[in-house]
Parts: sequence; C-alpha cells; structure tokens
Amino acid sequence: MTYNTTATTEIEEQTYKPIPTTKSEMINAINELSNICCRVKAPTPWQASAVHMQIGKLRSLAENWTE
Repeated sequence: MTYNTTATTEIEEQTYKPIPTTKSEMINAINELSNICCRVKAPTPWQASAVHMQIGKLRSLAENWTE
C-alpha cells in the first residue's frame, strides 16, 4: 500500500491542534480534514466513499450546532 506522506503528516499535525470550541472552528476543522482526505489514496473506492460520507455527516452536525 502506498501512503501520501505529506497528507499523513498533515493528519498527524491535526491531532495536536486544540479541540474546536465554536461552530466556525468545527466547520473549519472538518473542512481541513476533508481537504486532507481528498489527497489520501484509500485502499478501495468504497472506503473513500465511506470516509467522505462520514465527513459530510460531521459537517452537517456542525452546521446545525447551536452555541
């Protein structure tokens, strides 16, 4: 399996960022994750689809979240 080391490093860097505490911070964090995932090659198309579906659910929850 081939990994995109740049994207892997970006994902690791995300773990050290503070936890989002506002709606806009959550949406920004989800968008960053989505952008990274677009550059990572998933082992199978259905796995990539599943990840993007879960990101979509997270984005929807964040957008509907009230502070």
